[in-house]
Amino acid sequence: MAFLLALVALSILGLVVTGGFYAARQETRISMASDRAQRALDVAETGIADVLSNWQGERFGLLPPGQTDQITSLAREGSATIDVRRVSERLYLLDSRGGLFADPGIEHRIAVLTRLNSPLFTAGSAALSLSGLALEGDVGVTGADFTPLSWAPVCGAAGGGMAGVILPDDSAVTTAGPAVVSGVPPVVEDPALTAAALTSYGGLTWAELVAVADVRVTGGAFGPATPQLDANGLCQEASATNWGAPTDPMGPCGRYFPVVHSTGSLQLAAGTVGQGILLVEGDLMVGEDVRFYGAVVVQGTLTIDGGGVLLAGNVRAADIHARNPSTVREVWIASSRCAIDRAILNNPALTRAEPIPARSWLDFTALEG
Repeated sequence: MAFLLALVALSILGLVVTGGFYAARQETRISMASDRAQRALDVAETGIADVLSNWQGERFGLLPPGQTDQITSLAREGSATIDVRRVSERLYLLDSRGGLFADPGIEHRIAVLTRLNSPLFTAGSAALSLSGLALEGDVGVTGADFTPLSWAPVCGAAGGGMAGVILPDDSAVTTAGPAVVSGVPPVVEDPALTAAALTSYGGLTWAELVAVADVRVTGGAFGPATPQLDANGLCQEASATNWGAPTDPMGPCGRYFPVVHSTGSLQLAAGTVGQGILLVEGDLMVGEDVRFYGAVVVQGTLTIDGGGVLLAGNVRAADIHARNPSTVREVWIASSRCAIDRAILNNPALTRAEPIPARSWLDFTALEG
């Protein structure tokens, strides 16, 4: 009898031990699975952080609402595939699937709703002057929306026209020879216009732009500024005479749109080409064969003297004088929404996508599970 009881006790003990081992093993498996799931989640979150910190403003800005682009992000333990879906004009949904290199069967999917935080550079005209606009020779100021032919792949359709020039007194506009001012309307008289127009541009201010300037010069004779590459064929952004490559938008410097700040009056050499935002503390003198795409803000007088000049985007100055003795090379100050948009969207200091503070994060894996 005692033997039977002992045998039963040993059997029960064996079952208990076996059950304990099984439970411990299951607990270990659950713990390991949970750890892998957490690591996959970390990869997915890293992917979203990567997209946000390296926001490709122009690329994603070309997406129509409802369309999606895709980015792959590599992490130490795995990779994430992020679908960037444009929800509306300024809203983007980032849908990230994170997986592990060591266990391809483990995946975690999350999404974050973000809002584009980029300032608006309010133009309203091709040119703005606090004093007057004097044009002589083959010179034109036009509010027709201008897009360079080489920019067609990266610009949308041209928008409606805007004013040619805005200034406090329309009688301060003078033209001689074939000079012309055109737009919708050609001239806007705004007696309330003040010096604030040279320091505030919608969502941007002079001080904010100066603070993030990529190129700083002291004024005087300068240039010519031309695109420059390093020994590896990459855009040499550290050079003060490299202001991007507006004539080669798909090239190494095609997406470099610097903010250029001159602390004194500036004279641009012939052959200067650039894009971005040009800020001049004093006067700006432009000779022949100068092309700049973006925003030009001059606290003093803008003087153009020579042919083959194009300032496309928006030009603001205390006073504007343009003279062109050439009969074969024109001078144009033209409005360009695309030039302004690209100058902002391609400058990382001016454009960011940020998660909406409330209810922006969604765990699809948890919902599907």
